[in-house]
Amino acid sequence: MATNVNTGAWMHRAWADGSSWKEVVRQAHQNGIKTVTTSISFTAYADDVAALERVDDPAVPAGRAYPGAVVGGSRSDQVKALIHVAALASDERDVVAH
Repeated sequence: MATNVNTGAWMHRAWADGSSWKEVVRQAHQNGIKTVTTSISFTAYADDVAALERVDDPAVPAGRAYPGAVVGGSRSDQVKALIHVAALASDERDVVAH
């Protein structure tokens, strides 16, 4: 994993929002880790990946369920590692959404 990465990007799951990560975010802040939560539309996989790629800092994104596929779909140089929390982690050619 790259050094000097101090941002966690938390992707919410369906039927929730960024507040679903509130306890994780609180603990991250206590440990000096900047956090952002991203809003994804669930309308198109490419749009959801683009939402993640708008994070300005080098980041380690985390996703649960479908957002796990979104964090795996990013090709941004800003994404330094991935965290999958009970997530859908597809192979490169698998289709998880259209």
